[in-house]
Amino acid sequence: MKYNYYGAIVDTENKTVTTVGKIVIPFSEMDEIATHYKGANRIHKPFLLLFYTDMKNGKLSNWKGEYKKV
Repeated sequence: MKYNYYGAIVDTENKTVTTVGKIVIPFSEMDEIATHYKGANRIHKPFLLLFYTDMKNGKLSNWKGEYKKV
């Protein structure tokens, strides 16, 4: 399944995140980025990282109306 968040695509089938600038980031790298931000308040994390972690943890209800399935 693919999710579009303001032009960024999170692809759960290919396990990649494609940014608005067309940079493809594998889930493994997103997990590393998330590790670096561990313990930080949500207000200090990049939006795409928040979306990715919420999607991964089944909390897309936090993003109601701000993303769409592609």
